[in-house]
Amino acid sequence: MNNFNVVVVGGGAAGLYVAGMLGKEVDGVCLLDSKEDLLKVSFHTLGSFIDRNRFELSEKIIAANISECILHSKHVRVAKRGSAYVLHKKQVHKELLERALANRVIIKNPVRIRGFKKANDGTIDRLVDTSGNEYQGKIFVDASGVAAVLSRPLGLQDHKFKIGVGLEYNVKYFGPQNQAHLFIGKEFRGGYGWIFPLGNQRAIFGYGTFAEKEIARLKDTVNGLIAAPPINRLIEKDNNQPYGGTIPITGVKNKFIFKNVVCIGDSVSQVHPLVGEGYRFILEAGKLAAPHILNALRKNDMSLLADYEAD
Repeated sequence: MNNFNVVVVGGGAAGLYVAGMLGKEVDGVCLLDSKEDLLKVSFHTLGSFIDRNRFELSEKIIAANISECILHSKHVRVAKRGSAYVLHKKQVHKELLERALANRVIIKNPVRIRGFKKANDGTIDRLVDTSGNEYQGKIFVDASGVAAVLSRPLGLQDHKFKIGVGLEYNVKYFGPQNQAHLFIGKEFRGGYGWIFPLGNQRAIFGYGTFAEKEIARLKDTVNGLIAAPPINRLIEKDNNQPYGGTIPITGVKNKFIFKNVVCIGDSVSQVHPLVGEGYRFILEAGKLAAPHILNALRKNDMSLLADYEAD
């Protein structure tokens, strides 16, 4: 039996961040993840409006400072000035992992959770993995992303939901390093495209879609888009290494707590529904949740977790 104060399921940005915050204040924080390597990520970059200082992240996470975004369609080209970033996703995870380890978080991987056992009062008493190992805790945090390991069976996430899927390549880039590009139109088949600069005349070109029928031919669509103007004037594909990822497509959720279970990130669809960004809002949710988790532990009162939901 593994007995902990807090058991966090999922070693992505949400799980690493909240585990690191909790580990700084209390002992007995355990993080479980199904991957052998927590730094093996799908997408390598992402556009973000994050304030890195708010989450104590270094300048190394920033691949490019964006001051202009250009929206392209067949008939319109609109440039808007503002402030945003392209992030090195792996560097974000690296810094969060190092912080969690420095704060004495116990990391167990690869571990796949197959279910849970409840106590007599209906709270979750322990998780069970596919090898039969059990992980007992006072509070459980579901940061398992679209897997929704706890949020789905507990009714906080839809039993079935659609997903948005994206595919991207690291490519040569001929445009200004301060410009990000977004592309819409019928050739993008229910989705949109993007170019995010990385410095050193490199960029990420990606395409994401919400159209279920397009997912099977995602790679062919991306290759066709790269060869078409105006994209072919901005980038050149010089490798065949694709990266991909998913986000949940559901209604906006407002229930994140089940007794002694706290849900953060994609497990309860905490993706911004307008801009599509997850990381800033996932980390913000973790920052909101951690003090209420600590308060509930110290006062041994799980009802105090509802304050996170209210925040």
